Amino acid sequence: AARPPRRRMPPAAVQPVLSWQTVIQNAPAYIVTIPEKATAGGEAVSVSLSEVGALRADQYVAVSIAADTEFELYYGGNSTDDAITCEAYANGGETALTAGETILTSGNTAAGVSSETELTFEVTGQPKYAGSYIGTITFNVTVQEVSGV
Repeated sequence: AARPPRRRMPPAAVQPVLSWQTVIQNAPAYIVTIPEKATAGGEAVSVSLSEVGALRADQYVAVSIAADTEFELYYGGNSTDDAITCEAYANGGETALTAGETILTSGNTAAGVSSETELTFEVTGQPKYAGSYIGTITFNVTVQEVSGV
């Protein structure tokens, strides 16, 4: 009996197994408004935090006074010879703020929820010269991790 002709089989195609994971993480978004000027002994100024969004459940936004803030006003330049001290107070408080202190935080909330802190400044030192004294306060804005979440 004659054998049927042999058919050549194509080599088995190997299908690669592909897998991937897509991680989408939004960058936190927020608006912090800090006044350009404030007058010691003058009206309160407002620091505000608004439009907070895209935070993870374990995050919040914090606004603090920079750790290297000296709370000094200067007459002619940044010289300790003519410096006078000043203090900052939050929301009409009686305790002066300190360098590094957090003055405002967000909850982990939907966009549109805002919060603000009213700051006042008082001169506590005795001026050596008549005239205008100028100083700078630097604020830090950071996204923090909530502990214990």
